[in-house]
Amino acid sequence: RNGAGTEPGTGGVLVSGSGTVGKSTLVHEPHAGMLMSDDRSRVECGDSSVGSWVYSYMQTEAFRMMARARQYGHVVKHLEVFHLAELPIVDISDALADAFDRVVSQVFDLRDRSYRLRGSAEELYEDSLGIDLSTADLDSPVVVKSEELDRGRRRLDGYHYNPIVQQIHGSLTGSDLRIDTLGHLATEIFAPSRFKRRYGPGGTPYR
Repeated sequence: RNGAGTEPGTGGVLVSGSGTVGKSTLVHEPHAGMLMSDDRSRVECGDSSVGSWVYSYMQTEAFRMMARARQYGHVVKHLEVFHLAELPIVDISDALADAFDRVVSQVFDLRDRSYRLRGSAEELYEDSLGIDLSTADLDSPVVVKSEELDRGRRRLDGYHYNPIVQQIHGSLTGSDLRIDTLGHLATEIFAPSRFKRRYGPGGTPYR
């Protein structure tokens, strides 16, 4: 069915209908309370026991190639609900479906745990630096003086003036903490070559 709406809800597989067409994910903890584009579809299985297999199958290059072959549009590509409904999927045995369910459930349990641990780490970071982001106003327009746009690199992208970033910088520079730059601490900062790198003996060394 179409994913129109603002919240992803619970359960099912979300499939991108534009951009990276056919990219999919299971709805899990990080999606709770998030606002999402309605340019997506939700796949819900009548038999929940095959949901993990359906998700796994949709991660394959074979599925994505079929999904891209169904898309339409000259400039902006789209994949609609009826396109997805026409795509073939391999039937598997109940035993294999159970095996997929166990593995995929374990993967997403670990992803959810990782998400919670990352949130705890962010809270520790904010507490240790005395940063309170709860007061950041994300609803009001960001006002920038024209003279600020004519300095340095002349940044015109809005994210450069992100109020949360400004608040973090203000908290750090206004504290008693010793602040250093990454360039001063790092032994080397470099851009990898544009060509494929082969690591290991005789190849590109790990850094």
